Amino acid sequence: MSSKLHRCWPMSRNSGTNSTISKLKHFAMPALIVLVIGCGQSTPASSSGSPTLTPTAVATPTSSPTMVAGTGPSPRRSPSMAWDGASGRLMVFGGTDRNNQVQFGDTWEWDGTNWVRLDGGPSPSPRNGASVAWDPTTKELVLVGGVGTRNGTNFIYSDTWTWNGTTWAPAAPRPDELTGTIAWDPATAQLLLIAAGRNPTTWVWDSSTWQPMMNDGIRDPNRPTGAVEMAFDPTRRQLLMAYGTGVTPPQLYAWNGSIWAPLGLSLPTRSNAAVGLVTDQKSGHLMAVVAEGTFELTPNGWSKLSSAGSVESRVFAAVAYDPSLDVPIVFGGMSTLTSALLEGGFAWKGAAWQRAW
Repeated sequence: MSSKLHRCWPMSRNSGTNSTISKLKHFAMPALIVLVIGCGQSTPASSSGSPTLTPTAVATPTSSPTMVAGTGPSPRRSPSMAWDGASGRLMVFGGTDRNNQVQFGDTWEWDGTNWVRLDGGPSPSPRNGASVAWDPTTKELVLVGGVGTRNGTNFIYSDTWTWNGTTWAPAAPRPDELTGTIAWDPATAQLLLIAAGRNPTTWVWDSSTWQPMMNDGIRDPNRPTGAVEMAFDPTRRQLLMAYGTGVTPPQLYAWNGSIWAPLGLSLPTRSNAAVGLVTDQKSGHLMAVVAEGTFELTPNGWSKLSSAGSVESRVFAAVAYDPSLDVPIVFGGMSTLTSALLEGGFAWKGAAWQRAW
């Protein structure tokens, strides 16, 4: 999910917690998020049981962003994470606490060794589950949507922000009620957004606003209604989308620049919990981090790389690729075994996940 990732399907609902939109570049299904980014995302409930949509909320301090050294972002669920090509660092924004009561609005960047927090200046309001992806055309990160909390009630943001490596800026105009999962497609040079439960489902970023793709090949009743995940498959040279209901394995679709076509494959999981999808540029394969373990997608289908461990056994996490270290990174989330927030980040070293910070 990127999300990214993200970058998600509807994520797990732990006792005593509110449901949220998450991301694959994080992910979960009706108990899994992609969004995994990241992640697509599940719909939070308002006090009336229906999602509440809110216009853009902007924090606008008068000071300029200031870099402050730190030990890194605190443990959290549903953060947004993506590679920042402008600064050459991994960027983490927002997230929420274990019970989804406190929303974070902090921005952090990691150079592979040290963390810095960038404070001050305009920024997205505190939220979790926003989807973020790098746009090489504008050389900015683009962040969409997310979930906020007001008076104990969740609501969905529908705004878009850009990050140039040092400063956030609100992007306008924007469609109302638009949130979802975004990803860059290097094959078509498009930044795509999948808006779950919306017709049209697919939108393309034109560097200033989202343009709808009216005939995207997705038809009711197969239109995504919850969490969605996207990531690029280097083997097939196509952007792939995965979505499901949480009852059956999420199905994969391939983007050809104008429509989504069924790939005839599903994610290698029947579980309601997963971390997400991420493109491993070093191996040249698409990776899936799911409850059953870590897998890569080959021309012949899914190949298992490792059995499930602490990295795979989590929900509400973010996953992204760090080109400077040539590794996929997983950060944040909650343990599916204890429901505790998980500390630190983990990097895939080709055969196993290892602690990165």
